[in-house]
Amino acid sequence: MARGIYQRDPIIRETRRQAQLARWRNPVMREKMLTALLSHPPRRWNKGMKMDILKYPNWGLRGKHHPGQPGCRKGSKASIETREKLRKSHQGNRHYNWRGGKTSLPKRIRRLQEYNRWRVSILQRDNNRCVNCGNQNRLHVDHKISLGTLIEQFLAAHNYFDPHLNKEELVKAAYNWKPFWDIANGRTLCPRCHRDR
Repeated sequence: MARGIYQRDPIIRETRRQAQLARWRNPVMREKMLTALLSHPPRRWNKGMKMDILKYPNWGLRGKHHPGQPGCRKGSKASIETREKLRKSHQGNRHYNWRGGKTSLPKRIRRLQEYNRWRVSILQRDNNRCVNCGNQNRLHVDHKISLGTLIEQFLAAHNYFDPHLNKEELVKAAYNWKPFWDIANGRTLCPRCHRDR
């Protein structure tokens, strides 16, 4: 039989722990254990560890929690309000990976759900086929009027926003600007036709 089976059993682990504690409570055994610990040099795996047996009598015993008790928050679920507070507390400039909001406006527009809906509706309209050659593999959705041109028109129409400072407001305004989401401005192309256009 494998050796590790019995070591993982919680009953055997608890009996081992009780036996170690009983040896520790016996003054003669405690003296032997202390002299054995202090006389031998520390092994490689615990070379830098400080062990104060008198201060921490349970040092070296398995399990950091009481037997049968789970960890601090193991198995508990946060409420919806708590999860919402956590989500909001790590957004924007409060996130650890924040770089000053340097994501470009075209990238932010492409990440909107409305952009994904626009893309899917064009693919469905064209029956998931390239409009030039009929290919069905690795399709792209192409703008007839490029997204850069649309963004220039959008910024000209919303010139009261600074594109570097007010990106959040611009993205909210882009969500409601109709030319971005016009299905007639899109077509489905395969990579070769998209490259050759």
